[in-house]
Amino acid sequence: MKVCKFGGSSVASAEQILKVIDIVASDPARRVVVVSAPGKRFKGDDKVTDMLISCAVRV
Repeated sequence: MKVCKFGGSSVASAEQILKVIDIVASDPARRVVVVSAPGKRFKGDDKVTDMLISCAVRV
């Protein structure tokens, strides 16, 4: 059994997620997938961590 972790630009768009699906499906031993925060899609995009920090600063 293999555990695969994808995050950042690997899960930033639908196109990238389809690539992740292909990677995982290509090896039957890849049975567990861990997904971390997605990357920015464009320069002005906020990442999940950025939003959480912004919320914490306001409190």
